[in-house]
This record gives sequence, C-alpha cells and structure tokens, in this order.
Amino acid sequence: MFTDGERLHAFLYQTQSLLSIRQFTFDMNCRVTQKFISPNTAFVNLEDYTSGKDNVPIMLVNEIDSKLPKPFDYVTERIPLTSDIVMDKESIKGCSCLDGCIDTTKCACWQKTYDGIIQSHYYEDLIGSLKDLFQQSIDIEDDTIDHTEEMRLFLYDALSKRNFGYKHGRLLEKIHSGIYECNGKCKCDSRCINRCVQFGLNTLLQIFNTSEKGWGVRTLYDLPAGTFLSFYAGEILNDEDANRRGTEKSMGDVYFTALDFITSLKPTFLQKKSKTSQSDEHMSMLNEDHQLTSNELYNLQLNGNKQPSTEEKHRGLSNYDSGVYVMDAHYKGNVSRFYNHSCSPNVFVQNVFVETWDVRFPWVAFYTTSSIKAGTELVWDYSYEVDTVENRVLHCRCGSDECRHRLL
Repeated sequence: MFTDGERLHAFLYQTQSLLSIRQFTFDMNCRVTQKFISPNTAFVNLEDYTSGKDNVPIMLVNEIDSKLPKPFDYVTERIPLTSDIVMDKESIKGCSCLDGCIDTTKCACWQKTYDGIIQSHYYEDLIGSLKDLFQQSIDIEDDTIDHTEEMRLFLYDALSKRNFGYKHGRLLEKIHSGIYECNGKCKCDSRCINRCVQFGLNTLLQIFNTSEKGWGVRTLYDLPAGTFLSFYAGEILNDEDANRRGTEKSMGDVYFTALDFITSLKPTFLQKKSKTSQSDEHMSMLNEDHQLTSNELYNLQLNGNKQPSTEEKHRGLSNYDSGVYVMDAHYKGNVSRFYNHSCSPNVFVQNVFVETWDVRFPWVAFYTTSSIKAGTELVWDYSYEVDTVENRVLHCRCGSDECRHRLL
C-alpha cells in the first residue's frame, strides 16, 4: 500500500502504468465510488449532453420543467474567429526531462512558472523574504563573487518546497503569475507531473436547472481540493468583433470572458483589485436580463495604463499588442459556460499556458478550492466590483451566507 504521492507516482512511472497520479487521492474524506443520485423527479434526463464530443459524458437533468438550454455547438477547443488572430507558437520552448519532471527545479517549464512568481508583484513579500534568507547564507563581504545563478536556484528550490504548481496532479493554490505546463516540444511524456489542463475534462459532472440561477453544474462524485475541472472553450474574438457581438440584442456578452492576463499583471491594476479577489478574469456569464455591453466589460478589466510596466518589460510582455482578446461561448462552448457565481466559491480560475507562451492567450482553467461532496454545485466568484459600471445595478442570487447581495 502506498502512503504518499511521491512513491505512488514513482511506481506508476517505473511500471509504465496507463494510470496517472491524477486518478488517485489520499484524501480519506473523498468517497470516490459513491455517485450522487438526486431524489427529485427529472423531466429531462440526458446521459451525455455533449453527444460524445468531450472526453467523458456530461449528464443533463431538469427537475423543474421540460426545457433545455439554448442550442449551441459543443466544442473542446479555443477557436480564433478570424484569421488575423494568430498565436505565437514559435517562441515556446520545451524541457529535456526524462524522469517525468519530478525534479521541478531542473525542468525548464517548471522554471518558467517559478520565474513568473519571482518577477510578479503578487509575491514581492515572499520573494523578498527568501532573498533575505539567501543573503544570510552567503559571504556578503566577498563582492567579487556573482551569486545571481546561485540565488536563482535557491529560489527555485524554496518555491518547490512550498508546493507552488501541481502537487500529485492537483493545484492547491492559485498562481497569479500563471502556470506553464509541459508541451509538445518537451522530451517528457503524458506521465509528466506538469501536464493537466491539456488533457481536458476527466471528472464526471452534471448540468442541472437551478431554478433561481438558470443552468448550473454539479459534481457526481466527491472531488479532492485542487482538482482540475475544465477550461473555458469557445471562440476567440478581437476588440472589433467583441464590441459588435456585445451590442447585438440577439447575442450580447452573456458568455464573454476576457483573456486579460497582461492587464492583471500591471502594478496599478493590482492596487485596484480587492485583496480578497479570487480571479484575474472577469467573466460575463450573467442572466440574459442583465447583460453587460462589451465596453462595460472592458471597463471592469482595464485600468487605462497603456504603458508596459517594469514587470511586463522584464517578462517580454511588451512584445505583444495591448488589446484584450475575448472568448465567447455563445455559439460554441463547453460545460464551463454553465458555471454560476457565488460569493462563497468552491472553484477558482487559473491562467495556464500549454501550446503557446503568448501571454495574450492563456487557457482559462477551473479548479476546486477545497474538497467537494458529490451533488454540490460548482461555483466561482466573478469578482465584479460594485459601482464600477455607471447606472448599472446587478443583484446577486447566490444564496450564500456570505452573499454580498450585489455583483455590480
């Protein structure tokens, strides 16, 4: 019997097992074989709403009436709407690991994630304290020695011990500066511990009618903390197309999410963000009676600072245009379009880079914040700020004990 993830992963890797560490949990509170069965009568019961288009079937039930969600094309990709939206896939690099990237300090992709943390304004205090510890461990009187590389390795090791990034196939804490997964240029294979989002949906979920909030998503089995759920699939729009769709009455921006990773890194933007914010992305997945226009969505996300920050320059972010691209799941999307808002979320959003390091196009991925029991709705905090849109009031109906009562 295995008692820890490291030994289990080593066994699976050495035996070339078809199973991965992501399929196991050491959380004794998770009842991995007990499926949620609703006691209510279902007027609609579909075994697989995706019709085989996703990795696993997604059930859909309606215990309120016999209606179905409005039709859309179920996709599991991020599809640029126009040919002028081109991701930079040339500058991406891969690791040379042959051990499944177990030693994260030597993996080039893990190092990319660590470098983001080291350079990020979110982690100034942590990195500052680690640098102080390093300075205390060296001979500072000898100024002829360059300790830059030594300090870099020291920081990598310290961050790895603090469990930044995937741990036994789970992400236990949001990394604001982004996660860089191993990719097609890497020498590691699918058993690598730094591959997760790229495999897509692998948890059994159910779309259901919540009555008060429209359609929502719940889990059919217990889920450990840090479990990857899905990523936001749909069409990638440029500014012009997003504004056009956002003002069309037949569409609106109900299923918009902005790919604002660059914006979220700016120091002035960070200062404006609520300290308790759970997300770097503001998603407009609202009831159709309360649509935000595309320009209002941008006002929630942008701080008006068009000059690249020091961090942006250091990380090469100023090489790309400053426009914010938008993902729209109105016509094409996946299960992620049905996640509802809650002021007490059990899901968080993470920017992840897989096939490109182009910071304009992160994958918007969803993970559980804590252990979740079967039958529980999966919800996340949209993180809107009240009174940020003039003459707009949007009340919250999440029903949480910690409900803020207003989204806008």
